[in-house]
Amino acid sequence: MKYLNYTVIILSFFLSSLLSAKEIDLVTTFNYESSWNSEPSDSDQKKAQLQAKEQLWKKYISEMDQAQIDQYLLLQEEIDSEIDEYILDFYIKESKVDEDAKTITLFIRAEINEALLFGKLKNQSAAGQTTSQEGSNIGYLITLRKEINRQQYQDRDIDITEETDSISSSMNETENSSSESSTKVKKTATGGSEKIKSDVSAYEKTNQTIGTDELDAGFLSVFSSFGFEVSKYAVIEGFCGGVPQEDVENEFIQKNKISNKNKIGMLKAAKDCEMNYFVTGAMTIQKAGRQKGTSNTETNVSLSVEVTAIPKKGPPKSVASFIEQVSEVGSTERASAIKAIKKVSEITAKKIVDQLNSKGIN
Repeated sequence: MKYLNYTVIILSFFLSSLLSAKEIDLVTTFNYESSWNSEPSDSDQKKAQLQAKEQLWKKYISEMDQAQIDQYLLLQEEIDSEIDEYILDFYIKESKVDEDAKTITLFIRAEINEALLFGKLKNQSAAGQTTSQEGSNIGYLITLRKEINRQQYQDRDIDITEETDSISSSMNETENSSSESSTKVKKTATGGSEKIKSDVSAYEKTNQTIGTDELDAGFLSVFSSFGFEVSKYAVIEGFCGGVPQEDVENEFIQKNKISNKNKIGMLKAAKDCEMNYFVTGAMTIQKAGRQKGTSNTETNVSLSVEVTAIPKKGPPKSVASFIEQVSEVGSTERASAIKAIKKVSEITAKKIVDQLNSKGIN
């Protein structure tokens, strides 16, 4: 089992190294000075390229989430001095020189080696500096549910109007004419302005139709590659007692929350199993729709989580909570849902790692 854990970590890191590269496009302008003529010198061209590379790197850093930025700032000086190691395939698509304004405009494209960068950040984290079986223990229970119904209510406006009809009649040839009037009340239902009271959603378990394999695989691959030891709640429940998983899942599906009693029961079991962190949440698969212009099905999956730190002494503390959403397309509803589940699981697990590393608590 020990060798299997090592294999999973090595394989996960190898796959992420192959796939983890982000492409960036950028347009940058450099002002040059030339004492001999109006054309830029070779030195000016090199300075323009160096500035472009620095601006591209700054753009990439600015697009990180705050947790990643916090990690990066701890090693900024070291990483910035080696940015050529992280920028791959730096390519100048087009270069324009304005001799009157003395500017060089570069249209560039490059890839950022995120696998190498995140590996650098990971190695500086507490979990990343441990070996297998010595890392931070993290457990989780994610309720997987599917939306089965959504109904909108609207109010209709009722217009009430009064109409008066005049009726004239001739009594005879010599007498004056007389008139009668009658009033009618008319009610008209109009669709005026539609008012939506609420959206009511119902859910069902999806364990029988889709399962949690993709969720588990996403969490395991990310957490393991960052030095965490991962345990599903089913294992924690089996070895350390606690609230039955089925009770928690049914409660979340029916009431959209976990009671304090059940939450405390789960955390006590996690503490008895020596977990350092425990993740609770719900993954919701919304009703699928048809992708425009194709026969494919598009499914949106959201994952909301709360991360709790479990100290050896004192009560557990909530250290992070957020929601991620992903839409994927597939030939069937099941195919698109499975793709979305795997992707949102990996994104969420990575964000959890970033949050813990940025706070220096793992």
